[in-house]
Amino acid sequence: MPRPASGKDVLESARRSLLKARTVSELRQAPAAYIMVYTAGVCLFVPGTLLTALGAAISARIGALFTSGLVR
Repeated sequence: MPRPASGKDVLESARRSLLKARTVSELRQAPAAYIMVYTAGVCLFVPGTLLTALGAAISARIGALFTSGLVR
């Protein structure tokens, strides 16, 4: 017979669910934000290498979220 969930377990589960939902929501908005930032950077004569490096750094962070199992 499974043990009853304690208040701490319920709170931890709710926290993880909220974090996952927030992360997934942000991931859906990321491509549009990247395109807007890249477009503004080009208009302001920011070097493309810098913009691409920033995109790679952000992508690596997002990849780490998936690898850690936080987002599935």
